[in-house]
Amino acid sequence: MAISNGIARFAYGLVLPAMREDLQWTYATAGLLNTVNAVGYMLGALAGYAGLRAVSPARAFRIGTVIVVGSLLATPVLKDFWHLAVMRSLTGFGSAWMFSCGAALVSKIYANHARIRGTATGLYFAGAGIGMILSGAFVPRWLEQMGSTAWVSTWYAIGVASALLAVLPLRVAASLKHDASLSPAAGDKPIPIAPYLPCLSAYLLFGAGNNVYLTFLAAWINERGEGWQAVTLAWCVLGFGICLSPLIWARALNTWPATRTLATCLLTTAVGVSISFLGSGGLPTLTSALLYGLSLFIAPTSVTLLARSTRPASEWASYVALFTLMFSVGQSIGPWAAGVIADHINLTAGMAFSVAIILLGAALANAPSEAKTWAYRSGH
Repeated sequence: MAISNGIARFAYGLVLPAMREDLQWTYATAGLLNTVNAVGYMLGALAGYAGLRAVSPARAFRIGTVIVVGSLLATPVLKDFWHLAVMRSLTGFGSAWMFSCGAALVSKIYANHARIRGTATGLYFAGAGIGMILSGAFVPRWLEQMGSTAWVSTWYAIGVASALLAVLPLRVAASLKHDASLSPAAGDKPIPIAPYLPCLSAYLLFGAGNNVYLTFLAAWINERGEGWQAVTLAWCVLGFGICLSPLIWARALNTWPATRTLATCLLTTAVGVSISFLGSGGLPTLTSALLYGLSLFIAPTSVTLLARSTRPASEWASYVALFTLMFSVGQSIGPWAAGVIADHINLTAGMAFSVAIILLGAALANAPSEAKTWAYRSGH
C-alpha cells in the first residue's frame, strides 16, 4: 500500500504544483491527468475482476507491483502530456491489482482470527500512510529548493524509492502457496450485485470526493500562501493519521457491521475536509489533514470486511475488485469536475463539491439493503 497508493498515486498531488507551473497547465488539465490515472485504475480493477478466474491473487499482486514500479520510473522520460497520461494510466492499472489482490490475501491469512482480522485488514491499508510520510518529507522541500522544473527528478526519485520498497512484498507474495479457495472456479455463476448497490454507489461517490482533496491539497495550501513547510507538515500529518487509523477504529473494525463502519468513516472524511474551510493557517489545515487521514482507508477496509463477512472466500477477491472498480469510476470523474469548478469559481468551491458528494455517499452506505441486513446478522 505504501507503493500502490501512498507513493504511486497520492504523491502526484505533491508534484502537481510544480508540473502545473512548468508545463503551464490549468486546474482542469491537472485534474485530467489524475483522471487518466483513475481510468487506468478502473481498467485495472475491471481486468482484475474478470481475470481472477485465470490468475491467482498472489500472482496478480506481483504483476501489478512490477507495472507500478516500471511506469513510475518511465514517467519523467518525456514532458509530453500524452506520454505522462499513458504512464499515469499504467500506474493506476497496476495499483488496482496490488490494492484489491493484496486485500484478498490479507483477508485469507487472517480468516481464522476473528478478534483481529479487522485490525489486520486496516493495518494493510494503513501502509499507504508510510508512503505519504516518505513522499511528504521529501517532495515539497526538494521542489522549493530546486524550482518547478525539478518535478522530473522528483518522479525519478519516486520510482527508485518504489523499486526499493517493492522487494519485500514481492518476496512475500512469491512465497505464498496458491490457495484455490481464493480463486473462483471457471464454472461459477456471476456474483450477485443488486444487494450491494447502495454500498457500491456510496463507494463510487467516496472515490470521486476523496481524490479531489488528495489531488489539490498541496495546490490549495500554496494558493493560500502557506508555503512548502505547510505542505510538508500537512502531508506527513495526513500520512500519520492513516498509519494510526487501524488503532483508532479497531473496535469498529472488529465489532461493528461493515456497512455502519463505512457510513461513519465517510461522514468523518467529509467533516475532515470541511474543517479546512475554517481558514488558512496551521490549526485548521492540520486538523483537517489528521481527521481525513484517520478515516481515509477505513472505507476500503470496511468494504473488504463486508465482502469477507457476507460472501464465501472464493468471491472475496472478486468483490474487492468490484468495489475497487466503482471507486475508480468515481475517481475518474471527481478531480476533473473539481478542476473545472476551480477554474470557473475557485479551488475552495472545488473542495466543497467533494464534501457534498462524500456526504451523499455516507447516506447511501447507511441506506437499507440486503447487504446491510447480512452485515448486521454476521456482526461484521
